[in-house]
Amino acid sequence: MVARTADALVVWLCQGIFFIGYCISMLPSNLFILWLGAPNWLAIIIVAWGVIGAATSAVKNHWEFYLLRFLLGLAEGGASARSACWLSVACTVLLKAGVVTPVGGHRVLRV
Repeated sequence: MVARTADALVVWLCQGIFFIGYCISMLPSNLFILWLGAPNWLAIIIVAWGVIGAATSAVKNHWEFYLLRFLLGLAEGGASARSACWLSVACTVLLKAGVVTPVGGHRVLRV
């Protein structure tokens, strides 16, 4: 199936709008984490992300879609930085706790 040029431009525009919201939210999100605490802020962001994602199914025109893509970028940008940090901390804790041990030069999960 060949996409029309107008459709491709709309997709690019939506990706750009999403990326702008994503970049804008990174620093303020990390500052809010210090104020509210990481678990509380991550819960708020994930709930907002779900609500905005569900609201995307109810758009009536392209301007509503653009707005929701921007808001989704704000929510996802706030969640991704902290989630990556938490995953790195969790992996370090597993290594230190001995849950993951070296076997034959490779690290494997001990069951």
